[in-house]
Amino acid sequence: MFSFFYIQTGEAMHNTKFLRTVGQPCRLELPTPGAPGLGWFAELAEAAHGPVSVTLEDSLQHTGEGRRQAFVLVGQAAGDYELRFVLRRAWSPEIRDAHRVLLQVRSTCSRPAH
Repeated sequence: MFSFFYIQTGEAMHNTKFLRTVGQPCRLELPTPGAPGLGWFAELAEAAHGPVSVTLEDSLQHTGEGRRQAFVLVGQAAGDYELRFVLRRAWSPEIRDAHRVLLQVRSTCSRPAH
């Protein structure tokens, strides 16, 4: 079962924290403005390359201002991992927005996750 965190467009929150057990997926949806070519890209801290998988699950089209991109995050080993999602065009290094995710992965979960 997924749990997910939904970020509103224009919301000041740019940090999300998940607590999961090893192999338990979580879903993150980020708003994408309607500007051509803009999308979210995951940047993992150097230590987190192997133990965390990030998959773009879907690009959800919404009326009005744009769409949402949904990512599935799965921790493969216990530890704390910081992921950074940046909003930019694929061909440009210019970052329009950023969202930090702290993924805490445990062997067993001692409290309910978000």
